[in-house]
Amino acid sequence: MAEELLFKVGYYSFYKVINGTKTKYRVDSGKTIFLARFNKHVNNPYRDTKEFPTLVKAREYVKKTLEKRTKEKNKKLSVLPKSLYLVLIKEESSGKTFVKVGFTTKRFIMRRFSKEYGYEGYTLESVLRRINTQDAEKLESEIKDKLKKKKSVKTYRPLLESFSGYSECFDYLSLNDIVKIFDDTTKNYV
Repeated sequence: MAEELLFKVGYYSFYKVINGTKTKYRVDSGKTIFLARFNKHVNNPYRDTKEFPTLVKAREYVKKTLEKRTKEKNKKLSVLPKSLYLVLIKEESSGKTFVKVGFTTKRFIMRRFSKEYGYEGYTLESVLRRINTQDAEKLESEIKDKLKKKKSVKTYRPLLESFSGYSECFDYLSLNDIVKIFDDTTKNYV
C-alpha cells in the first residue's frame, strides 16, 4: 500500500492511497494538535479521517466540514464578551513605539499580545483605553475609518511580517489625535 500527500486545505491533509490496483483518497485532520498554552503537541481527540473514491468527493467533504466549523466558531465568538482597546506597543528591533486600536475576546489584553499570538519582537508598553462592549467590532471599524480620513494621523507598518492586525497601527506622533477620536467615538459606551 502506497500513500502520497497531495496537498492541504485548512487543517486537512489530502492523501492518495494506492492499494494494489485500487486508488482511494483520504482526508485527515491530523494526528496531533499544538497547544500553545502548554507549548506542546498532544494527540488530536477530534481527529477526522475518511476515505473517498474520488478526489472531488474528498474536496466536497472538506469544504462542507470547514464551512460548518467556521459557522460554529463565528456563532461562539458572537456571544463572547469583547473589549475595544487602545494600546502602545514597542517594536524591539527598531525601538519605535506605535499605537494600535483593536478588539479582543481575551480577558487579559497582555495575553493578546504574547508570543503565542504572533507578537514575538514586540512589547506591550501600556493599555491606554479599554472598553467592554458587544459593539467592539463596529466601534473599531468606525475609529479606523475616522483615523484614516484624518490627514494628521499617519499609519505605522510594523517591521515583522507576522504582526497580526498591522492595519490597525498608527504612528506614535499622532497619539493626541488618536486618543481624541477614540474618546469621541466611544463616549456613549463608557
